[in-house]
Amino acid sequence: MNEDTRPTVLVVDDAPDDLKLLSGLLKECHRVKIANGGEKALAIARSEPLDLVLLDILMPEMDGFEVCLALKQDARLRDIPVVFISALDDVWDKVKAFRVGGADYVTKPFQAEEVLARVDYQIELRQLRRQLEDRNRDLKEANARLQELDQLKASFTAMMVHDLRSPLTGIQTVLDIYETQGSIRPEFLVRCRHSLQDILSMLNDLLELFRSEGREIPLDFRRLDPKVLLQGVLDAFAPRASARGIHLNLTCPQPLPEIEVDPQKVNRILSNLLDNALRFTPPGGNILLDACEVDGKGVDLGLRWLSISVTDTGQGIVPEQLPYIFDPYRQTSKHDAGLGFGLGLAIVQRLMAAHRGRVTVRSQIGVGTRFTLLFPVSPVTP
Repeated sequence: MNEDTRPTVLVVDDAPDDLKLLSGLLKECHRVKIANGGEKALAIARSEPLDLVLLDILMPEMDGFEVCLALKQDARLRDIPVVFISALDDVWDKVKAFRVGGADYVTKPFQAEEVLARVDYQIELRQLRRQLEDRNRDLKEANARLQELDQLKASFTAMMVHDLRSPLTGIQTVLDIYETQGSIRPEFLVRCRHSLQDILSMLNDLLELFRSEGREIPLDFRRLDPKVLLQGVLDAFAPRASARGIHLNLTCPQPLPEIEVDPQKVNRILSNLLDNALRFTPPGGNILLDACEVDGKGVDLGLRWLSISVTDTGQGIVPEQLPYIFDPYRQTSKHDAGLGFGLGLAIVQRLMAAHRGRVTVRSQIGVGTRFTLLFPVSPVTP
């Protein structure tokens, strides 16, 4: 057996012959430490990890009962099993040994096989007990996470119902007007169409999230010029930005390196980020879409990335909420209720991970928010 993995046994006895005999008996399968007195035994126990203490009772200055009691009163040492080995065979001595915390009792003279069997049994029992404690701790942590997830999903369900109710109510109002008046003003039809688009967007986000949970996202990789993709997304959002008086701009050098991505998924990523930026940027604000090539540093040394950022001059995100910004079923604050139920950013993170890329966020209250996407320039096709 490898010496580093063998269990460590401390043998405590004031008789040199007994120390030698027990050490020789145990050393083949155990790491053996010896002590000829109680104080020395406690010093060894406090200085290095032990798996078991084999303890004599009749010793000068500090007997075995006192040593065992001192071990059990120390929170760091109390779980170390103590096996008494003594010439005392009176039943009251054995009872006292168990009362002070002993796990077992062997009477001298002893049989070698009995000592080994009792020592190994107590060591194995301690290992099993530790495994059970670890398992119980893991189960408690898992249960706490499940309870938190249940609470989040309950809140998410309430938010989803709230967010769907508003556009559906708008559609219902338009239908009621048509039913009573037989005609609808054009601006009401526009609002109705926008409401339907909001509902479809919510449902698509929900479907995308459930598809990505617990399974690999299928991607159709193609090599393309990122500026073409960026310009297409910018053109799609330009009318909406213009209608709200928001300046939407694209900045990127020529040429940019080609990247191998799923164009539809990357379009979804950028659309989610631009949609959020438009929701939280007030009229007269600015949204900048910019791209550049960056070299990896640190553990990324030697790698190249295409960096795409979406920066807005919106309300910003409080620092306490930034660690949870990509969690599904969360919104950044109660103030954001009615602006979507927080699936978009979770989808962004999962789609970036599927591209072997990354997404990060920086934000300052009253200044704005910047999301940065990093796509590997080298091919990532599995």
